[in-house]
Amino acid sequence: MKRIMTGVWLSCALAAIPVVAAAQLRATASETAVSVSGATRSGSVAVCRIANARVNGVETIARQQKVVTADDSGIATVPAETPAFRAIWIVTDMATGDFVVALPPGYHTRVIDAPAIAHPGIASFVWSRPLAEAYVIRPHVGVWYGVAAFGRASDAGHDSHGHVTFGLAQLRANPGDPSPPAVLTPGDVLLLVDPTWMVYSAVTIPKGEPNAH
Repeated sequence: MKRIMTGVWLSCALAAIPVVAAAQLRATASETAVSVSGATRSGSVAVCRIANARVNGVETIARQQKVVTADDSGIATVPAETPAFRAIWIVTDMATGDFVVALPPGYHTRVIDAPAIAHPGIASFVWSRPLAEAYVIRPHVGVWYGVAAFGRASDAGHDSHGHVTFGLAQLRANPGDPSPPAVLTPGDVLLLVDPTWMVYSAVTIPKGEPNAH
């Protein structure tokens, strides 16, 4: 179930993924921060952002990821490291796997089809863009970021239509965080952004028979 509100884009996990009160998770974004409510009380919340901003007159891609602790009312606020109007935030409750994507008020971008990931155990996938910046959020475990570009060394495939193949080998962990996963597993949350055009996909990996490749 998906629902759009002013300045807020709510997304529940796929029907195949059991969730707890997913509709309660909310995020309101601005150019300078994101405010979260309805998270697990005193629980961990993963907050990630990709933004396209002009910094000192230069077009700049800003990235940020952080795991914070909600207060005992399930509320948290995370400031933007670089203010930006063209920004895509994803907030994930690390206890339930529920996620929400939020955009600053007045900013509109395009949601495109997520990659065809019909089962867990996938180590790479094709996305219908030439550039993919990815966040993989695994509830209870951690958050990892990676980037791949068509025709570059980071491209894990040889798609003939200009579509990049993203391999999980491109994921990197922040210092002190768990090592990146080798494959996707049920309940993983995946955000993909092409920061050139600021189009994105967001999806929860469904259950199914593992078949890594």
